[in-house]
Parts: sequence; C-alpha cells; structure tokens
Amino acid sequence: MDFLQETFVGDIYGDLKEYGEAALGCFCCLMCAGPILLILSVIVFIGSFTDDRIKLIDEYNKGVDIWNVGQGQAGSFQGVGFRAQVGSEAYLLGMTAPENFRDKSQRSEEKFTAVNAPWYYKLSDTDAEAMLGTDSTYGALTGQKTLRLFDGTNTEFATEAFAQLKEQNVRYRWYVAQTSSKGSSTIDCRKPGYNYPGTRFGSKPTCEDWCKNTKKGVWFGGESTCYPQTTSETTGCCKVFFALDGICFRVKSTGAAARRELVDGNVTAPTPAPGPTAPPTSLASVTTKYEVDRSGKAIAGAQSVSGTAISVGSASDEGGCTYGYGHGMVDASVSTTEASASAGKLKGVGIVAFRYSIIKFTSSRFPTSSSSIASYRSRNVQVSIRHADDPYLVASLITDGCSSCTNDKSPSYPRPTCADDASTQCFGLTPAQERQLALALLVMGCLMMIFPCGLYQCMKGGGGGGGKQEPPQQYQQGNIQAPQFAPQFQQPGQPQAFAQSAPVAFGQQQQAMGYPPPQQGMAVAYAQPQPGYGAPVAQGYPPQQQPQQGYPQQGYPQQGYPQQYTS
Repeated sequence: MDFLQETFVGDIYGDLKEYGEAALGCFCCLMCAGPILLILSVIVFIGSFTDDRIKLIDEYNKGVDIWNVGQGQAGSFQGVGFRAQVGSEAYLLGMTAPENFRDKSQRSEEKFTAVNAPWYYKLSDTDAEAMLGTDSTYGALTGQKTLRLFDGTNTEFATEAFAQLKEQNVRYRWYVAQTSSKGSSTIDCRKPGYNYPGTRFGSKPTCEDWCKNTKKGVWFGGESTCYPQTTSETTGCCKVFFALDGICFRVKSTGAAARRELVDGNVTAPTPAPGPTAPPTSLASVTTKYEVDRSGKAIAGAQSVSGTAISVGSASDEGGCTYGYGHGMVDASVSTTEASASAGKLKGVGIVAFRYSIIKFTSSRFPTSSSSIASYRSRNVQVSIRHADDPYLVASLITDGCSSCTNDKSPSYPRPTCADDASTQCFGLTPAQERQLALALLVMGCLMMIFPCGLYQCMKGGGGGGGKQEPPQQYQQGNIQAPQFAPQFQQPGQPQAFAQSAPVAFGQQQQAMGYPPPQQGMAVAYAQPQPGYGAPVAQGYPPQQQPQQGYPQQGYPQQGYPQQYTS
C-alpha cells in the first residue's frame, strides 16, 4: 500500500501537477499577452515624446569637445614613451585611436562631433606574445603575473596582478527523491541512469551536456564524485574557464587636471602640460608624468541607454577603458562557488581594465599543471593605454558598453573584433522609430486579444437561462396560425374522416394562448368568423365554412376530441 501511495504521489500526481501548471501557464500567457502588449505600446508611445537619443548624443559631443580643446588640440598625449613589463619590457606603440561609437545620424538635428587627433598606445601582437610568453599550459595560465607600467619619464605608475586564465566552479542541481512530486524546474540536469519519478524530467539534459552546452563549461569527474545523493546541490564537476583577451588602462597627467568639466554648457580646459617631441624610444625630453585614473567616472546630468544615471564609483572602477561586465572576477587561486543562475557569466559592472571571455576546454579530465590549453594564444591579448579624456570611454559609459562591445555577459573566446557598425544604433531609437515600435506592439496586442475576447463571447453566449427568450414567431401577437388540415370530401352518410394535424395540436396552441383545453365528452364549439377577415375562399368550401387564418374555425375538428356538427 505504501508503495502504491508513493508511486501515485511521485509519478502520477507529480506529472499531473507539472503538465497542469504548464497548461495553466500557456492559458495565462494567451490571456495576458494581449493586454501586456497593449500596455507596452502605450508606454513606448508616451516615451517617444521624450527624445532620449538626442540627449545621449549631446552628452557624447560634450565629451568630444573636452578632448578637442585639450589633448586633441595640443597633441600633448602623443610621443609619450609608455612601456609595459611582465617578463621582458615592451614599448607601447602610439597610433591613431579607434573611436567607435557604432551609430550614425538618423535625422537632420543629430550630429556626432568628430574627434580631433585621437591618440592611444597599443602593443603589437608579437610584443604582446613576447611579454606574456607562449606557455599555454594550465599551470602557466592560471599562475599569477604582475603587469608594470612605465611612463616617458621611466617612472613606474602602475603595478597590477592578473592571471591569464580564471575559473568558476559551477553549482548544479540533479537530485530529486523518487517519491517526490516536485517539478522539473527544481533541477538543472539529470544523472544518467537515475530513475526519476514520472515522465516530467525526461526533457532535462544530462549534467554533462548541460555543463558543456548551457554553461559553456567543462565536465570533470565520475559518478561517485559528481552525484552524491546527500544533497540536491553539488559542485566540483562542472567548471567554466575565462581567458584574458584584453588589458586597457586610462591615464591622466599628474601635472594637470585630467578631466575638464562643463560649466554652463561651455568646455573649460586648463593649459595643457607641454608635450614631448622626442620619439617614444627617446626618453630624455619626456617630462610629463602619468598615473592611472581610478577616481570613478561621473558625467553630470547624463543617463545611459538603460535609463540609469552614470555614476561609477571608485569601488567598481579598475581604471580601465570600457564600461561593461567583468569587474570583480575572482583570483585564479580561488575556486568560487556561484549560484546556478549566475555561473558562467562575467560578474559585476564597472570600468573594466582586464577583459575576459569564456574559453572552451575540450578535455574530459580535470587539467593538471602541465595540461595544454591549446586554443589559447597570448598574441590575442590586446594591451593598450588611453587618456582619461578620451571620448571612447564616454561613449562606452552612456551606451552601457554597446559602443565598445563589452555588454555581453558570456562572450566567447576569441572575442571578435568590435566593428564600428552604424546600424547597431548604440545611442537608442529615434522618436519616430519608437512610435513604429509602439504601432507594432499595438498590432500584436490586438491580434493576441482575439483569444480572450473569443473566449468571453463563448462564455457569454453559452451561459443560458439568463436572458429573456422570445416566443416562436407563429405565437407572436397578430400572427397566431391555426393548424392546417388537408380537406377531404366524402359521400353523405359516411363517417367523416380527417387528415392528421400538424405536429403541434391545436389544443396545445390554445394552452399556449391561454385558452382552457376542451374537456372529454364535450362538444367543441367555435365562433363564426367576422366578415371581412380571413383568407380567400378556397374551392369546395361554402363561404360560411371558409377557414380564416389566425382564428379557430367551425367545422375543423380538434384531433382526439368528440366533435359536433350543426345541421
């Protein structure tokens, strides 16, 4: 009996509960999708009267103006002999900086100010590989390294610890009791060969497939270590690896304010420090000292595309060049346990200096220190330095990392080149485009309203008993018809025979009209019709016996009752 009860609860009841909730969810979706889309269309339409896009473009142009009247006009950021050192020293080559903002003017009132003489410093691919080394083993990549940055005065202004490979230990849920009625959403993946209750868990992937495909991770370990039945949450067999693919620091001069502010809409800039004239490898004439700007960035009055105010505190500012995900990544020596919902994603939002992306590790065994990560290349790491007033950072801030391609929580290694694609429209939609979106949402909402409206009409029409019912047309006032009989003529002296009446007997018509039915054994007498009424005289009837439509006539018997006839 206990076995049958457990089977019913775990199998039958659990499946009915799961599928019932799914059906109810679909029904609620069909009922609610239309109203929700209509509400969204109204919200988007109202929001289209506030031109947020032009505000963001104005903020970007202010940042460009600060650069143009400062470093862009003076050219003082050119010719600085920045050097980076991990193993061997390497010079960062000065070159024209890419100023991606991945947008273009959509209207006549929109104008993106051109950046005057943009400049930044970058290691070549060969120098990056020489500085970071070519060793791609697990031990070498996860080991901690130290990056040292020097300015043109040979002053070390930054010392940063980093690792080329980091990992997250993903938590996964697989266990459910065989007598449980819990739904399939309570686990992430299935243990192969385990007898799950019912059929509702059949759509879940195995834990190894879930780790590889869903989390982009690597599955290690055997059954004894990966599937302990003492807990529903397990760690240690699924790990996600993040590979370093970019390093960028923003710097400011120690001899002058790095950021100019806007005063009453006008750009104010102090006199820039004299810039070097010697090439980067000649340090004698380079006198300007630099430092990493970690003060946090705030653009007064500006908002990002998502609508949040731009104010990045120093706690989430690595002194980097781009705004996006990745800040707060753990040390390579620490194996953290993340919740299933967030594992396999870059953590935190800030101004990122060390940029990581998810790398696929194909081995089915946990790597040792000598295991090779064959898909990793040090030459793919982009090492660069930008000025704190560079408009590139302003664009990255107000577009939530869209212009710098750093808004992806789970980027794949190697990270593709951030193409300056104007069709992306990182600064948002125009008011006209927002109204078109509102119209599309309105049409979709109206189409989705067909189901709830049709259901309401069916329920209203099939309720019954609530509305007033009209009598049949033949009983309505002024249109009462007597049953029709086919006339039959017979010889005198023979009993008179009558044709069968219509399905509705005349006695029943009398009851419907309020007349009492004739009693058995009583003659039925009918009044003579009034002159001037009735249908035309039919052939074979005397005028006084002509049937009149709407009145009972003498000579027409009522079926089932004795009749009397006048002589």
